[in-house]
Amino acid sequence: LGVKADAHFHTAPYLTLLGMVVGAYAGFRVVWNVAKKMGADVERAERRDRGEDPWQAPNGDGESDAPAPKKNSDSPGGAP
Repeated sequence: LGVKADAHFHTAPYLTLLGMVVGAYAGFRVVWNVAKKMGADVERAERRDRGEDPWQAPNGDGESDAPAPKKNSDSPGGAP
């Protein structure tokens, strides 16, 4: 495709080289994304094997990232 475009526009070899660079970038990007997904899958499987929640995002201290429930001021023991 690049060779034909170079012949048509008389730009040899620039469009061919541009196509090779874009293709290499796209290929490396796909490989990178697949590697990241595989790493996340392995980490999730290890957490499942340890008996942890595999879908909870790890935060380092083993506790949930969910905020603590707010106290209701109308409940006994709440602020007046």
